[in-house]
Amino acid sequence: MTNDILQDNLYWNLLQVSMRAKHSLIRLAEQDDLTIMQLYTLCSMEKGQPMSMNSISCILSCDASNVTGIVERLFTQHLIVREESLKDRRLKMITLTPQGEVLRDKILAELQAHESSTLDSLSQAQKQQLLVLVQTALQAPVAVKK
Repeated sequence: MTNDILQDNLYWNLLQVSMRAKHSLIRLAEQDDLTIMQLYTLCSMEKGQPMSMNSISCILSCDASNVTGIVERLFTQHLIVREESLKDRRLKMITLTPQGEVLRDKILAELQAHESSTLDSLSQAQKQQLLVLVQTALQAPVAVKK
C-alpha cells in the first residue's frame, strides 16, 4: 500500500531522480578529488565574479562553518582565492583562480554532456518540457522553517 502511494507521489519521485543524480555527481566530483559540496560551490561561481561566503552558505543551504571548511579545501587546492570585501572588511569574498575556472568549465562541460540513464527513456521534447517545469518549480521562494 505504501509503495503505491509513494509511486504516485510527485515529490517522492522527484527525490528519487535527485538521489540518482546525486550519485552521478559524487562520481563526477571524485574524478577531480572534490566533494560534492566543493563541486557544487565551483559550479555556482561565475568567472571573475567574487562571491561572499554568506552567498555560498545560502546556495548550499548549510551552516557558515561548513562553508568555511569547503572554501578552505578549495583554497588549498588552488581553485579559489579569498579576500576581504572592498565594501565591508568583515565579509570574505572568494573568486575562482585560473585553475579553478578551467576545472569549473571542465565540470560544466561534463554535466552538459552527461545524461543520467534515468532520462534515457525521455524524448528530446520531453526533456525540454521537464527542464521548463523544473526551472519553474525552482523559481518558487524557499520556505525556511525555524
